[in-house]
Amino acid sequence: MSIAPWFADRVRTRAVLWRSGLSLGVLLLVAGVLGVGYAGRDLRSASVHVADVPVEVVRPVGGGVGRPAVVVAHGYAGSGRLMRPFADTLARRGYVVALPDLAGHAANVRPPTGPDEIDRELAAVVRYVRNLPEVDPARVALLGHSMGAGAVVRVGAADPLIAATVAISLGDGAAAALRPG
Repeated sequence: MSIAPWFADRVRTRAVLWRSGLSLGVLLLVAGVLGVGYAGRDLRSASVHVADVPVEVVRPVGGGVGRPAVVVAHGYAGSGRLMRPFADTLARRGYVVALPDLAGHAANVRPPTGPDEIDRELAAVVRYVRNLPEVDPARVALLGHSMGAGAVVRVGAADPLIAATVAISLGDGAAAALRPG
C-alpha cells in the first residue's frame, strides 16, 4: 500500500470532522443567541437602591396584586446578576424577585464589615419588597447561595413573617443550627 491513498483518506476524514465541528459550533451559537433573546421576554426589570444597596427587581409583565416574592442573596464574590436565572424562572411563575448586590460585591461599593451588615442589608430589602403594591407581605421568601445562604437563614430565623427559606450550599454551621422565631 502506498502512502498517497492513506494520506488522502486521512485528509478527507479531517475535512469532514472539521466541517461537522464548524456546523455544530454555528448551531450552538444560534441557539445561544436565541436563548439570550428569550431570557428576558415577558419580564420587567427595574434597578433601585434600598438603604444604599443596589437591587434589581424582576417582575412578570402585567399587573396583579397579592403576588408572592423572593429575595435572592448571592454568594461570596457573586452578584445579583449572577443569580438572575433564578429570578427569571421565578418571575415567569408569577413571583416578584429582588436581587441585591450585598456589601462589597458588584455594584455595592460599601466594604463588607461582616455578617451583621449583610443581614441588615438583606432585612432592608425584605422590608422594601413587602411594601411593593403587588406583593402579598405574608408570602415573602428568601433564597441564598453560600454566603447568601447563611444570610437568608439568619434573616429568616429572625423574621417570623418569612414564608420560606431556601439555603443552597450552606457552609455556615452556626446558621444551620438556627430555627425560626
